[in-house]
Amino acid sequence: MSPASLTRRAPRGALVCTVAALVAATTLTGPTTSASAAVPLPRETCVPVPGLPCLPDVPGAAPVAETPAAITGTPKVDETLTAVEPTWDNPVTLTSYQWQRDGVDIEDATESTYVVAPDDIDASITVDATGTVLLLASTVSTSEPVIGLIGDAPVPTTSPTISGAKRFGETLSADPGEWTDFSELSFDYQWYRSQGRKNVQAIAGADDRAYRLTATDAGRKMAVVVVATRAGHTPTTGVAATGPVDRLASEIDLTVKRASITRKKRAVVEIELSSADSGTPSGKVVVRDGGRKVGTGQASAVTGRATVRLKRLKPGTHPVVATYVGTKAYARAQSSPVTITVTHD
Repeated sequence: MSPASLTRRAPRGALVCTVAALVAATTLTGPTTSASAAVPLPRETCVPVPGLPCLPDVPGAAPVAETPAAITGTPKVDETLTAVEPTWDNPVTLTSYQWQRDGVDIEDATESTYVVAPDDIDASITVDATGTVLLLASTVSTSEPVIGLIGDAPVPTTSPTISGAKRFGETLSADPGEWTDFSELSFDYQWYRSQGRKNVQAIAGADDRAYRLTATDAGRKMAVVVVATRAGHTPTTGVAATGPVDRLASEIDLTVKRASITRKKRAVVEIELSSADSGTPSGKVVVRDGGRKVGTGQASAVTGRATVRLKRLKPGTHPVVATYVGTKAYARAQSSPVTITVTHD
């Protein structure tokens, strides 16, 4: 039989070689990189099977890959690769597959397609296509390798948000938002507070989904960075921010050393700041007689106290009021009025 005749299918009703006869006459071999040995069988080993080809002259000849196996697709994690079957010189060749990672068989990866796994990152992925003729002689064609790549980053469909009252002692909560493949993601959190107009400061230890506001946060903007991670994929970062936290409450108490003085004397007042929330307020205080400013002072950062010597007052009664101007952390406060009486002598 000429080589050309091997590529033509016999007409319906032709003979086909029985597997039992082939096994008896030919030594079985496993997949190999070269053709296995074959023993030609006589034409008498065939029986008629309508509609199937019969190649009795070369039943055990290993097929030859005229074009090699190949891989199509992007080798990123969770993407699907497809094996391109070799072009075999024998039309009755059956093809089976085995995917490999760095030359080692991947368990259960025996289909014509393969989904790239996290273990494949930076590894060499190949596929062995084994061509077998009538369950006997076989040839292995190995594809060129592709290198496994890290998968695409998760994509948010809605951005992270922050909820909760922005007051000292209250708890803020981060919602990571909605993401593609949400159930396969894990999330990490880091809270930040504003530090000046353009800077932010990471809060040490604030790496949970919830964060309890402290006195240091008063008057500052808050933000949380959410990192979405999926095994074998590039992480994605989302950010949520919120307006300034309410300033801490402050109170101011005003007393006078002498409630009655002569016009030749200058009144002296004592001011004390306090907070029902946390810490001791400090900073500038202003004393007014009606709308007229009659004295200023600085309350101590340690004690919250200040002594203010007022300008001379005209004879008469003067209901004076002290005002704490507040800071970024502490709210403004005003005292109750205290009356100073000034006499002529």
